[in-house]
Parts: sequence; structure tokens; C-alpha cells
Amino acid sequence: MPRCAYFIAMVVMALLLLSGTGTTVEARQHGASVERREDWPVSLREVVSEAEQLAANGNFQKAASILSRHMNQHPGPFCAYVYYELGYFLHRAGQNDAAVKPLQTAVEKRPNFPDAWQMLGAVQHANNRFAEADAALERAAALNDTTETRYQCAVCWLSAGKPQKALPILRQLEKTPNPRAEWLVALSETLKSLKKKEETARVMEGAARLNNDPDLFYQAAWLWLEANRPRKALALLNPLAQEQKPHLPWLLSLCHVHTLLNQPAQAAAVMDTVIRRKGQPEYLYNGGLLWLQADRADKALQHLRRLSELPEPKAEWLIALGQAWLNTGDIPKAAAVTERAARISGKPGHAYRAGVLRLQLDQADAALVWLRPLLRHPHPKAEWLIALVRARILKKDYPAAAKTMERAAGITGKGEHYHQAAMLWRQQKKPDRSLALLKICAGKKPVRQRWLVDLTDLLVEQGKTREARAALESTALIDEEVPADVRFRGASLWLHLQRPQRALPVLSALCRAPNPTYSWLAALVKTCVELNRRPQAEKALGKLLDLYAENPDAWQLAVWLALQQSDYAAAAAATEVLAHLAPDNADHTRNLSTYYAMAGIPVRAAETLRQTLSKQPAAKDWDRLTNIYLSGQRYAMALLPARSAVASGQTADRWETVGDILYRLRRFKESRDAYGHATALSENPGLLLKSGYSLLKMQAWDEAADCFRATIAHTTNNGDLARAAHQSLAYIEKLRTIEQPNPP
Repeated sequence: MPRCAYFIAMVVMALLLLSGTGTTVEARQHGASVERREDWPVSLREVVSEAEQLAANGNFQKAASILSRHMNQHPGPFCAYVYYELGYFLHRAGQNDAAVKPLQTAVEKRPNFPDAWQMLGAVQHANNRFAEADAALERAAALNDTTETRYQCAVCWLSAGKPQKALPILRQLEKTPNPRAEWLVALSETLKSLKKKEETARVMEGAARLNNDPDLFYQAAWLWLEANRPRKALALLNPLAQEQKPHLPWLLSLCHVHTLLNQPAQAAAVMDTVIRRKGQPEYLYNGGLLWLQADRADKALQHLRRLSELPEPKAEWLIALGQAWLNTGDIPKAAAVTERAARISGKPGHAYRAGVLRLQLDQADAALVWLRPLLRHPHPKAEWLIALVRARILKKDYPAAAKTMERAAGITGKGEHYHQAAMLWRQQKKPDRSLALLKICAGKKPVRQRWLVDLTDLLVEQGKTREARAALESTALIDEEVPADVRFRGASLWLHLQRPQRALPVLSALCRAPNPTYSWLAALVKTCVELNRRPQAEKALGKLLDLYAENPDAWQLAVWLALQQSDYAAAAAATEVLAHLAPDNADHTRNLSTYYAMAGIPVRAAETLRQTLSKQPAAKDWDRLTNIYLSGQRYAMALLPARSAVASGQTADRWETVGDILYRLRRFKESRDAYGHATALSENPGLLLKSGYSLLKMQAWDEAADCFRATIAHTTNNGDLARAAHQSLAYIEKLRTIEQPNPP
């Protein structure tokens, strides 16, 4: 039943009452009592009685005919009641036009005849003469002011399309001690005409409660829905659904209300009740959709599979079934059903869905079967083209993918689509096309920082430094809403463009995050060092080591920072950790030895170096170990590796080192022998000088003097050696003079 149908029925009831359907013969005769029937002619009394008897049996046409014939045969005059009776019979016989004249005559003869006025109003209303009807009803109400006449007058105004005139009358009726349901129904319809939606629903609900009428409750629920108060409607529809055999419209309305309240599971359960009563395809389809909305694909499948088994299933049924299979994770079945739907409908949207499902299965060829024809559509949607791009990428047909993506961008005008096309062209080594598209991106509002960073990157790649800096200047990389990877790329580009001061705030902002990546912190450390911000660099390094203590690269960076500050002890400490994390890398241990040596810890340096030596160290390894001991003036410790170096490979330098160590240990004879071996392997006059010094310490003055003279003889370009040798000879002569006895 339509929402207004109940009111129409109530209006019909009112008009029937208005026309006197329920009026008994005795009640009508009461109107004649004023005129005294016994004063009528006998023939008239007999004809009126016969007509009333026919009317009582429902034969209004014959009743009107015999009375009209008698009045035509007997010119009269007749009293008002006779004209009233004739008008009444004609009205009930459906001859409203003919009924007007006798009723008008009745009220002319007796203006204080309320029943005649009331009947005249009914007839004029039936003839759609609402103004005349209302005037007649108002006269009737003035003569006999009853709730019924007032109600009939209000109905007349409402039927005339003037609800504002009906409203005050119906408001008064509503306030009576015992209002009738039809009055409230009329008031509700009046309020509805005046667009007072909530009050319309409230009054209709009141009418329903008067008679506990399910149909009125249903109408009230619909009115609450029109007032956008679905919860009020739900309160009325729920009891109706609990009836022993609820009407299907009630259940369908309840389902609709649950849907409006975003309660798909409850809506689907109600629809299941409808389906059990009447399993029409439309109900099965809607039930399946509702279960899909409730994330119950298993229940949706029960309805939708029944639809798919029908002889000629609709494409939309199969699309819904495909969605149900997809929600269960069965993509192959979803794809097969959707392809069936696409073949039935031929709709591009269904073909697109089929292609997308094949893409989810990584079946590019099957996807292309559905997606490629969409290119021929006169107005292809961008989403179709984007799906085709995905298929072509799977087929590694990148040029076609780039071209299609560019076409999709032209349709949508969206920056992200131009950006995707640009990246595809860049992948195909088409920097000019990529650059043109990226510049379009940069002009879109709101611009994304990723687009600007990619534009800068491409400009840098093409050597357009000035344009790259201008593009990067327009970025806002400190904004935390920008993806971190984009911000870091932007900072890296600033560093590449030799603008570390612009990169620093971006890196600092990134590293303030709870868990910054290693790359961010490492870049921040290096940038701070470059800008001579050592405290900030050390702070960043500390955070890096806290977060990535197990990462050898972190400790390698710590070594680098220590070396930048010439802090060899710190470098050694960091290298110790590095060597522990990467024990297979002998370079770390060798470097550690060097750093210990440079830090002035030769013993520790030597011990570390020994760990790297093989069972048979090479001569150069002994040389390095010797030098470490010598750097810390550990001469006794240096002697053994120095002699081992000589044993591994005799050279003048190695013998000289042994001689120097022995000289420092005041083992002058051994020192002289070592210098002698060195002299035999080299023509360096300095070795002769050192031999002379050892002999001098042994007080072997003659041999020492010979060495100094030999030094002078072999020195040609080194004045310092010759001078030292002359001084040593003079010293020997002086010593000899002192030791000679005085002459007598």
C-alpha cells in the first residue's frame, strides 16, 4: 500500500459519512418531523415511503426515479424534505450533478435545514466544487455544530488543496477528550501538506495507538522515515515484524530502516525472512548484497548462487556473486563469474572488473583480453586505463604502459597520474617526456613534495643545476606530513647540490623521530662535520650507536668521526667494537693497531698487530711491529721483531734499525756489528758515522776515527754528515790530549 493510500481510504470513509451512507430512514425522517408528514398528501407519503424502502434495499436509482416522476406529475408545492430526499437518492445513485438542484431547492425552502446543507456539501465535494462544498458545510456546522460536521468541513478544505484552512479545525478536534483515528489521520495528512514532517509522523503514530491499527503503525513508520528519524520508524516496525504473519511491506520497510541505520546484518536477517516467504530473484539479490555489506560472504553465497543457477541470470547478480567469492578469498571463482557477467552484459564496467580480478591473479594475458578493448571506447574511464597499465607492466611492455598512463592522466588531470606516467617514461630512458610531465605535476595544486623531489632529481641527472635548485627551493621538506623517504631524498639532493646548510634542517627533523633510519643519522653526522658542527655531530652519532649498536657501519662511522677530530684513542675504541662485530675482517685489527700506535699506546698496538700475523710473518710485518714499539720508545720490545725482520730479509735499513735499537740499549759492540752489516749492503755514509759513534762509546778511538774519516771521504752532497764527522774527529783528538801525560 502506498504511503498516502491509508489517508485516501479515510477520506473516502469521511465522504461516505458526509453523504449519509450510514443514515437510517428514521434519522432522515427526523428531518421531516418539522414539516409533519401527516400534513402531506397521501400519494406523496406513499411515494416517499416506497422510495425510502427501495433505498434501504440499496436501489437508489429506482428510488430517485419514482420520487422524481411523482414530483413531475404533481407540480407541488413540495416541502424542503422531499427535495432533500430526492437529492440524497440521486447522490447515492452516483448522479451528483443532478443532485445539486434539488438540494439547493431544499436549503432555499428551509435555510435552517442542517442535513440538507451537509448533503449539499457532500455533493459539491463529489463534483470537485470545493469552495461551494465548504460554504455548504460551514452552514451545516453553524446550524448543527458537531465534531462530525467540523471534520467533514476540514476534509473538504484538505481535498480542495487548502490544508492551512483545514489545520485549525483538525487541531481543535485533536484536543477533544476522545479524538477519533480518522481525525488524526486527516490532521497528519494536513501537516504533511504543510511540510511539517516530524509532527506529521507524531500525529499518525497517535492515530495508530488509538485503534492499535497495524496499518497506521506502518504508515507512521514511513512518515518517520520521511522525517529522517529512522530509529523512530524502527521502534514501530519491530513489533509489526513480530506479528504471527507480518505483511511483506512491513518486513521490507524494516529491512530498509536497518540499512539506513548501517545495520546490514540485521537488514539481511529480515530479508532472509522475506525470502523464506517469497523467494523472488530481487529479494535473493538484495539479501545477497546485504550479507556482503555485513561481511558475511558465506551467507551471501547461499542466495547469489541460487540466482546464478537460473536459466538467464542477470549480469548484476553475477557481479555480486563474484564479489562474494572475492570476499572469501577465492579469486579464481570470482574472476570466472565476473567474466560470465561481462559476456552477458557487454558493459565496459564489468569487463574492467574482470580484468582487475585477472590482474590480482597475475594473469596479464587474461586481463588484457578484457582491458585492451576498453581503449576503443569513445570515452574510456581513467581507472580502466590504469588497470591496463598494470597489465602491460606485468608483460614488461613499459613503452605502451607509459603511453597509456599518460592518456589516463590527460583524462583525470590529476598530478599523481602525470607523475606515474613520468616515472614510466623515465624508466624507458625518455627524460624529455618525463621532464615535461613532471613539470605539469609541479604546477598542480596542491602539489606533492614527491613530485618536486623527482623533478629535481631528473634535472640534476640532466645537469640542469640551476633549475634543480629552483625546484628544490619550492619544497617544504620539514613538514612531518611529507613521507620520510621523500624528505630524505630531498636532503640528499641538497647535499648533491652542495647546499649542506639546506639539508641540515631536513635531516635534523627526520632524526628527531623515535626510530630514525641508519641512513638519516649517518647523513646527519657527515653534514654536521661538513658544517663544522661537531657537538651536533657527536650527539647524532650517539643516537646512531644506541639504535644500531650491532651494525658495523655505525662503528665505522664512529671511527671516521674520531679521525676527523684526530682523536685516535676514540678511533681505536670504536675499531675495537668494529673488530668484534666483524672478526673475519683483518683490516679492522690492523687499523686498530695503527690507531693505538697513533694514540701513544704502542704495547696495545703491538699486541693487536700480533693477532693479525700469520705463523710465519713476512719481513714487512716485523717492520711494522718494530716501528710500533719504537714509536713508544719500547726499545727492548722492538729488538726481537727488528732481528726477525732481518732474518726474514736482510736490508741495510733493517740492519740499521737493529743497530739503532742496540745503541739505545747501550749494547754498543752489537750495535757496531749491526751497522757493519748495514754498511756492507749500502753505500750510505751515514752508516759509517753511526758505526763511529758506537766505537766511540766503546772507547775504540782509532777505529772510530777511521769511521769518521771514511764518512768524510764518502760524503759529497751531505754537509751535515761531514760536519758531524769532523766534530767527532775533533772530539777524539781532544780526548787523546787529555789522556796524554804532562811532559817533564
